[in-house]
Amino acid sequence: MKRTKTSRRALLMSVLSMLMCCAMLVGSTFAWFTDSVTSAENKIVAGVLDVKMYYDNLAGASTANWWVNPTEVTGETELFKTIYDDDHKYKTADIKWEPGVVVVENFYICNKGDVALEYKFTLDAQPVNYVEVDGELKSLADVLKVAVVPGSYVLPSASNMSTYMASAVWENLSDFSFSNHLIPDPSGADSTIDYDDATRTFAVLLYWEPSANDDDYNLKNGKKAVNAEKEPVEEGLSIDVGVNLFATQYTYEHDSRGNTYDRGVLDNMTGAEALKNGDKAAMNVNVAFPNAIEEQIADYNAMSVKIESAALTAPIVAHLGSDGYFTADEAYVDGAEIAFDSINIGSGSYNGYKFALNLPKDQTYTLTFTGAGYRQYRTTVKLTDDATVNVWNNAMGSEQAVVTVGAEEVTKATITFLAGDIDNSGKIDSKDQTEVSNRFGTTLDTSKADSRVKYDLNRDGKIDSGDTSRILTSWGK
Repeated sequence: MKRTKTSRRALLMSVLSMLMCCAMLVGSTFAWFTDSVTSAENKIVAGVLDVKMYYDNLAGASTANWWVNPTEVTGETELFKTIYDDDHKYKTADIKWEPGVVVVENFYICNKGDVALEYKFTLDAQPVNYVEVDGELKSLADVLKVAVVPGSYVLPSASNMSTYMASAVWENLSDFSFSNHLIPDPSGADSTIDYDDATRTFAVLLYWEPSANDDDYNLKNGKKAVNAEKEPVEEGLSIDVGVNLFATQYTYEHDSRGNTYDRGVLDNMTGAEALKNGDKAAMNVNVAFPNAIEEQIADYNAMSVKIESAALTAPIVAHLGSDGYFTADEAYVDGAEIAFDSINIGSGSYNGYKFALNLPKDQTYTLTFTGAGYRQYRTTVKLTDDATVNVWNNAMGSEQAVVTVGAEEVTKATITFLAGDIDNSGKIDSKDQTEVSNRFGTTLDTSKADSRVKYDLNRDGKIDSGDTSRILTSWGK
């Protein structure tokens, strides 16, 4: 009996000893042969895509001394219009364009960033006015041709121009574009044109190619240029030619898949698409009514502002009203609103419709104001800075600013969006008065579109003395 108790006691002590060893072993396992690696501050730095375009104004240039006076191209740069003296040292005159004239400008594109880029160079032609040929409108954009001389500086001279023109591949002005790529300069983003892979030099030739139809563009024997409505204008035949440069990623840098992740971006991007990613400026549009009108829904108002430009993927149309809306590329009108509010023109304050859009900067826009019973008005804006466009429905006593860009009043007028042109003849006269008088006393439903709204010039839902008085105010203008 005593032997059994002793055996049990010994067995119990053995088990307790094993448990203690296990506990010690478990408790000390992670203190033996350990190591760790921590990666906490891994900076992911975005590359910089920065492209610059320069031209040489030729001051002091020679075949042995190119790019002596490079100048960055901006919205104010004047190109394709200058004559220099024989030594190319200073400007002597502006070119008079006629059949056979050719003008060269030299450009270089510089990669100022630290990622590779692909660029597209285009010319944007916006007719200022036209000539009418067999009932069809023609502009200088229809006769001008373009060619590019890549990798060269073309010094203007008779011999140089003859050589390059003989081998040039000419394109229509509206079809022209030129593309290339630039990798970053390894010496840093502040490098200039010395690093070949970071810079591309080329010349652009603009040429009025003679043809059998050139005399159509000759304003002789009292012939005048016309606007888009085929109305005569006093200024000479002209177009605005803009220089555009678009840049995006190029297949050079690598990620885990190789260097093809950004392939084809520029190929799928038209000039207008590329401009969506560029600098913007505000276009503020005000349609004021010194001769007061009632605020109504857009369909009843039958008033709109159409904005057109090669910089836009599609025209922007603002339909004016208490429920005003835009027909446009959403990229430009998202968040924009049409409001009926106070508008200041000169020293006067009037109610009217207003809206603001952020559009690609340094581009040319044509704005057309249309309203049932109103004389259509059109104006052009070069958006080099934030701009304001004012139109009004009466005749002002003195000229007021129509287009203001930055602090400069670019266009002035006394008459713009004039009320009372019922028959769209371009003038307000007895025919318009008769049209309104014949419907005197008619009441309209302002909750929907109505073809008779053109007689309701003050948009109050009634054709009465308020409308005939507007005809008399605008009479003969």
